[in-house]
Amino acid sequence: MLFRFMLSHGLIASGLFFLVGFLYNRFHVRSIENYSGLGTIMPIMSMFFFVFTLANIAFPLTSGFIGEFLLLNAVFHYNYWLGGIVAISIILGAVYMLRLFQKSMLGTNNGNLFNGDLSIKEHWIIIPLMIFVIAGGIFPNWVNEFLF
Repeated sequence: MLFRFMLSHGLIASGLFFLVGFLYNRFHVRSIENYSGLGTIMPIMSMFFFVFTLANIAFPLTSGFIGEFLLLNAVFHYNYWLGGIVAISIILGAVYMLRLFQKSMLGTNNGNLFNGDLSIKEHWIIIPLMIFVIAGGIFPNWVNEFLF
């Protein structure tokens, strides 16, 4: 169970770090205020970012949901109070990620960003990660049998 959770976290974190790296290589800016409205000029990239954000907050049909559900179930069986603390931390993590998406992808564009979406090379990097994240959520038993 823990291995599945760690594998899922590795895939999701890799996807998010790649997307942030793509943005930094284009714009060379670290402040989140400069990325406001990015969804209007980079719709494909914002769609990938949204999928990985949903996977990170353990949305159903993503590999993050399976791993986090199993982990939360095990913690609740161990101790109810500790399970409650873990559940609150999961909620706070979801709020943080959704605020990040809102601040960076939604809103009005300030006009100083490069007007272009992901390149073909970047698609070849991010699409396989997204396929594994979604396939791990839809077919968790297949992934478990494949790994073990």
